[in-house]
Amino acid sequence: MLQSIESKIYNICNEVFCNINDRRVIHQLLQTKIYQLAQDFNYKAWREFRIPNVRDDGRDGLIDVVWFKVMKPFIAFEIDSSFRSKSIKKLLAISAPYKFWIYYGHENRESLTPKEINLIYAHRYKRKSCRKCL
Repeated sequence: MLQSIESKIYNICNEVFCNINDRRVIHQLLQTKIYQLAQDFNYKAWREFRIPNVRDDGRDGLIDVVWFKVMKPFIAFEIDSSFRSKSIKKLLAISAPYKFWIYYGHENRESLTPKEINLIYAHRYKRKSCRKCL
């Protein structure tokens, strides 16, 4: 199941990267498409899911998309164009058994990603897999 989700997310990234250059628009489109993708796997989805007291100053954080199974967080997704330690903190704080960090920045961050989080390093597919980008 995780490989299928990851594969579909790479396809979504490829589609978005081939058509959009603005990182804010990319983030919004990825968030929307991952939210919609939940239906393909029979999950309910929530955007901007609140995680209490996750920030250093005690404030709440928001996870980009969370998929639910039997009313409990099952898969969480954070989407970033640059390295953000707060995204990793949010993913580690949520009780979902599966966590994805979709990162489309320029520098590979695999070595900084905890093993509990599945990194989708989308940038490396940005140019290689898009015929329009070649």
